[in-house]
Amino acid sequence: MTERLSRHGVEEILTFLDGENSWDNTITIATTNYPEDMPANLVDRPGRFETFIEYSNPTKAEIIELGTA
Repeated sequence: MTERLSRHGVEEILTFLDGENSWDNTITIATTNYPEDMPANLVDRPGRFETFIEYSNPTKAEIIELGTA
């Protein structure tokens, strides 16, 4: 999302999600390393994005556990 917003702006994303040519009955998955930089009008509208999942950096113990699995 961050790259797309920086090149094309929020209006293009909003048109894709809500415009007359948007797709019905679809799932949109969006990712960013900078959620704090996402415009409020993009993420705060009900029905646009229903679920937010945050993955933080793994701890050293988690890295070791994943590496030995």
